[in-house]
Amino acid sequence: TRWALLEILMPREIRKSPKAMEQVLHQIYAMRNSPSHWHDKYIKGEVTLSYSLEVASFGGDIHFYVRTPAQFRNIVEAQIYANYRDVEIVDVADYVDRLPSRTAELYKMGMDLFGVELVLRKDEAYPIRMYIQFEAIEEEKALDPLSALIEELSRVKKDEQLWIQLAIRPAESSWRERGEKVVKALKEKGVSKARVMGSAEDLVTISRSPGETEVLKQVEANLSKPGFDTVIRYLYLAPRSVFNIQLAMRGVRSAFNQYAAS
Repeated sequence: TRWALLEILMPREIRKSPKAMEQVLHQIYAMRNSPSHWHDKYIKGEVTLSYSLEVASFGGDIHFYVRTPAQFRNIVEAQIYANYRDVEIVDVADYVDRLPSRTAELYKMGMDLFGVELVLRKDEAYPIRMYIQFEAIEEEKALDPLSALIEELSRVKKDEQLWIQLAIRPAESSWRERGEKVVKALKEKGVSKARVMGSAEDLVTISRSPGETEVLKQVEANLSKPGFDTVIRYLYLAPRSVFNIQLAMRGVRSAFNQYAAS
C-alpha cells in the first residue's frame, strides 16, 4: 500500500466542536474495505486498510498529521475541509525518515528513546469519556478534551521529540457481538433479588445504582457508533543528557488517563 502523509495546519483558534472530527471518522469508516471471498483474503492477501492520526512535538513545536492510503487521499482531505474550513492541508515528507532506521545508529548519536502502547483496562465495550462529557452549557465552563495532552507536548524541550500515533482500522461486526454480551451481562447483574432480614417479603428487588445505569446507557450508545480497531502508542526521543523519563512514562500516560470513565 502506498501512503500519503498530510499535515493539518491549524489556525490560532478553532470554533468547532469535536463532533466535526467524528464526522470525518464516519466517512473514513464508510470507505472500509474487506475481502469478500476466501480467494481475495488468502490468495490476493487483501486486508482492511488502515489510517493513522498523529501528533508530534519537535522541541515543543506541535504538528498534526493524518496518514492515509494514497488512493483515498483526496477523499480524506475533502472531508477535513468540509468540517474544518479554516485549516490548511499539505503533503509532507515522513518525519520518521529524519532519524536512522536502526536503534543501534540512534544510540551511537547519543540519543535514547522510550516507546509504549496503551491498552484498555476493561473490555472494549465499556465507555471511555467522550468529548460530550467535557462540554458545558456555559462556554467558559467547558473543557478542551485535548488540553492536557497538548500541554504535555508543549513541555517538550529543545532537542527532544514526542510522537503520538493512533492507528485505526474499521472494525468488523464481531466487536458488536462481544459488546452485546457485555450489555446482557450488565443487565442480568444490575437487577437481582435478595433476602433482607426483617423484611415482610422473603425476596426484594435490588435495582441498579444510578452509576451502573449510566454505564449501561453508555455501553449501548457505543454499540450504535462505527467501531475501529485502534492502537495508541507514543515514542519519546532525546539526547541522553536531557532525557526525561518522567515525561515519557508518566506525563503522557496521565494525560490519556483523563479519558478513563472510572
